[in-house]
Amino acid sequence: MRDCFTCQICGARAQEVHHIVELTAENIHDRNVSLNLNNLQSLCHSCHKAITAEEHGLKHLDCDPGYYFDSTGQLQRYEHGIHPRKP
Repeated sequence: MRDCFTCQICGARAQEVHHIVELTAENIHDRNVSLNLNNLQSLCHSCHKAITAEEHGLKHLDCDPGYYFDSTGQLQRYEHGIHPRKP
């Protein structure tokens, strides 16, 4: 019942939980990151996708699934359904 099932960005019905501090291989077992309620935010799918893309320097605009716009605006194809991470 996190955030009363309300997206904390647009107010739509939340379907996903976002980790504000991104989970990584280094911090996944740190309960202060992975399970801390202050590190979680309820979001709708669209807002979660947009935030995740922004965090990774990607822009998801009007393009087919499996493609994305990189930080320079060039259309790129996901490799194996996974977007590249920023170094």
